[in-house]
Formats: sequence, structure tokens, C-alpha cells
Amino acid sequence: MEELTLEQELELVVFDKKVDMMSADQARDLLKKVHRTMIIREAMYKAILKKSLGVEDYQQNINRQL
Repeated sequence: MEELTLEQELELVVFDKKVDMMSADQARDLLKKVHRTMIIREAMYKAILKKSLGVEDYQQNINRQL
């Protein structure tokens, strides 16, 4: 895994401080939102990767042949 930039390190420190100031319910809600965002981002990355590699077109051609 790559090292974080100084800017990213600072962003983590600021985020950590904000989380430390939250109530348990607020932190739980934030965790749910972050998890949802991560799932959406992963799906987008997969779709972009499939499209860039032509996998999506290949799968569509196979489905048409069936």
C-alpha cells in the first residue's frame, strides 16, 4: 500500500478529532454513511474497470449468442 501524502495525513487527523467529539449515535451514523459510500465507490471502480478492459462488451456478446 502506498504511503499517504502530508495532505492526506492532515485530513486523517482532522477527521479523527471530529469523530472523537461525536456521540456514539453520531459516530454510528457516520460509519453507516462511510460504508455505503465505500460500496458505491467499489461498484463504480468495477464498472469502470470492466468497461476499460472490454469485459462488459464481451459479456454482452456472449449473452446475445445464448
